[in-house]
Amino acid sequence: MGSDKRSLEYWIVAVKPDRILYEEGRIAKNRARKVISIVASKMPIRTQFIICNVLK
Repeated sequence: MGSDKRSLEYWIVAVKPDRILYEEGRIAKNRARKVISIVASKMPIRTQFIICNVLK
C-alpha cells in the first residue's frame, strides 16, 4: 500500500457519482463523435463528448 516504487503504468481518475466515463482509442474523431451521439440519444442522461490527447 504505497511502498512500491516502480514506474507509473496506469492513470487513475476519480469519477463522481452519476457519471459514466468511456474511453475509445484507435478510431477517427468524426466517427467516434457520430457513434457517441447515436448512443447518447438512447440514454436517459445528459452526455458530453470530450477529446483528450494525453496518451500518444
